[in-house]
Formats: sequence, structure tokens, C-alpha cells
Amino acid sequence: MTVKKWAFLVLLLMAGGMLAIVIAIHNQDREDYLRTAEFAIEKGLQEQVDYSLGKALEKSREVYGEISEETAEVYQMLGSQERDLSKGEEYFERAIQIYELKNREDRLLEVYFERGCRYFQSGEMGEEQAQSEFLRVVDTFDQALCENTDYLCLSYYYLAYLEEEPERKVSLLREGERWIDQASMERRAEISEKIYIDLASMAAADGNYEEAVACYEKVCMVEGKNTERMRAEGNYMSALCLIQLGEGEKAKERAEEAVDILETTESEESYRDLSLAYSILALAFANQEPSDEDMALAYGKKALACYENNTYISNEDVNFMGMMKMVLNEMYIKLYPEREEWEFSRWFRNNLKLRANKIQIQLE
Repeated sequence: MTVKKWAFLVLLLMAGGMLAIVIAIHNQDREDYLRTAEFAIEKGLQEQVDYSLGKALEKSREVYGEISEETAEVYQMLGSQERDLSKGEEYFERAIQIYELKNREDRLLEVYFERGCRYFQSGEMGEEQAQSEFLRVVDTFDQALCENTDYLCLSYYYLAYLEEEPERKVSLLREGERWIDQASMERRAEISEKIYIDLASMAAADGNYEEAVACYEKVCMVEGKNTERMRAEGNYMSALCLIQLGEGEKAKERAEEAVDILETTESEESYRDLSLAYSILALAFANQEPSDEDMALAYGKKALACYENNTYISNEDVNFMGMMKMVLNEMYIKLYPEREEWEFSRWFRNNLKLRANKIQIQLE
């Protein structure tokens, strides 16, 4: 065999490997663009997101073709990130068409859920479409053969949020709860917190404080990224329910546990939860038999001091301060039932020392 024939044979045998190398090089480019897009999403750099996903789509079409799961994945990301809702809808539709051709019901589940979230985030105008998408997740789940139930649980959660009728809302949350144990470890804590806090809120609003306490206790048991904060929230909210049940001593213990957790939590935002924990502990002391006036007022003042060093009061601060004020008002009424409402307002104003340059709330 001549040298030329040997060379041709070697090239022929190498062709398959060379193709794999070329695809690997292009694939690396696509993956780089996707990683850059994910980083830009985290940082809120929308122009970089648009550019990186556009390039990822271009590379994916070039290497894998238009009708491929890799390209569908990029369309799916474009649908989630596109600022124009109608344009995003086009991307989602293209991803759905490809996944249907590939019989990927599990990926369809993801697209339905993500599209539902986009509609949900768009406000009241998108609520009907959001409901429709979350219902598609529920209807598709049995066919999807998914190993985890993340999208199913969260779809039930959002369907409950969008539901107006209380009994139906609770029923949907209970359906979501039924699948929590099969959710992924990465999202189980988030899902548990959402569902159990809403179940607790619904129970408390209905006057079923025993059920609310049971749900808040489940929040305390959730293991995840925000374990300490969830334990604290579960404890101080269950304390508030226990006060309604006339169990002042037990409520005090729960609120004290929440305070202990939050006082040692290294988080820039823990002061908000701490302000609520202090105020609920103040209310618990006011509900002792007899009321412990000194301790109630001391923790009330601690709650009011939580915002003292803030240079700016955010919308989230506004919400927590409003809840704190309501709890402290209950404390004041319990301690001084004979006093006028304006006397609480004066006490509140005199002890709330804010240094913020900008405040977004009228506290009186």
C-alpha cells in the first residue's frame, strides 16, 4: 500500500474523531455563553443576558441543528428572560414544539411552569394565563415520569395563591404538601417554607390556631440554606398563635428561642425578623399572669431600636415595621386597657429613633 493510501486511510479513520472534536469545540462555546448568561442573570445585567443567549442560540443551531434538545433548552431560557412578554411567548412555543417532537414530557413540564411564572410576574393581566400554565403542569405530571416533584409542588402553591375561595386554596396547598417528600433536596426547603407558611396563615385567619401552630412547627423543622431564619420565623409566629390560645408561658419560650437564634445570626437583613421577634416577645410578657410590664416595655423598645442605624428604610422595612407596630399596639392595650389610642402613638413615636435619610412610611 502506497504512502498516499495509508495517509488517506488514517484520515478516514480519524474523521469520526475529528467531527467529535469540532462539535466539542463548538459545544464549549455554547456552554460558555450559557454560563455567562446565568452569571448575568444573577447580577441583573439584562443586555449581557440578551447577548449571551443570542450567541448560545446561534452556536446551538450551528452544531446541533434547529430541531434539537440543546436548541430547545436555549429557547426555553430566552422565553424566561425576554423582557417583551409576547416575544418570550414565541420562544416558549418554539421550545414546546421541539420537546413535543422529542417526546420530552419532563422538559415540557419545566416550560409550562416557567411560562406560568412569567405570566404570574406580569401582574393581574397575566393571572388567567398563569393559572392555565400551572394547571398544565399538574395535568402533565403523570405522563412526565419526573424523579422529583419541584414543579408540581410549586404549581399547586401558585394555584393556591391565585385562588380566591379559601377552602379551595387550602385544598391546593394540601395537594402540594402531599408531594414535598419527593421534591429535590435543592428546593425542598423553599417549597416547604412556602406551603407551610401559607397553610399556617390560612389556619390562623380562620381562627384555627392549633393547626397554625402545627404548620409553623413544620417550618421550624425545614432543613436548607435559610434553616436558622426559618426556625426563627416558625418560632415567633407560633408564639403569636399560642398567645391567642391563652398559652402565654409557652408563647414566651417560643419567642425567646426565636430571639436567641436571630441575635446570633450573621445576616444583614436579620434585623427585620428580630424586630418582629422582640415585639412578639413583648406581647408574650404582657400576656403573662400577671403581666410583666417591665419586660414587655423593655422588649418593645428593643423592637423599636432595630431600625435605628438604617440610613434608608426600604419597602420591606416598611412592611415589617407595620407588622411590628400592630403587635406592639396589642401589647400596649394589654398592659394599659384604660388608656387612649393616642397614648400608644405617643409612646411609639417617642421610642422609635430613626436616622434614615429617606423613609417610605407614615407611621401614625
